[in-house]
Amino acid sequence: MIVLASTFSAKRVVEQRGTHHRRRSASEETTYVRNIVKYYIANKLMLDVQSAKKLAHEEVKQGS
Repeated sequence: MIVLASTFSAKRVVEQRGTHHRRRSASEETTYVRNIVKYYIANKLMLDVQSAKKLAHEEVKQGS
C-alpha cells in the first residue's frame, strides 16, 4: 500500500513538473516514477536493516 501511495505522489510530481518544464515523454515519466519507487524501497530496506542491527546489538549488550 505504501509503495502505491508513493507512486501516485510521484506521478503528481511528474505532472506538475511537466506543466512548468519541457514536456516529458511517456517513457521518461515511467522511468522517473520507477526510480523514485526504487529509491524509496531501497531506503526503507536500509532503515529496516539498521533497526535490526541496533536491536540485535542491544540484546547482546543486555545479555552480557
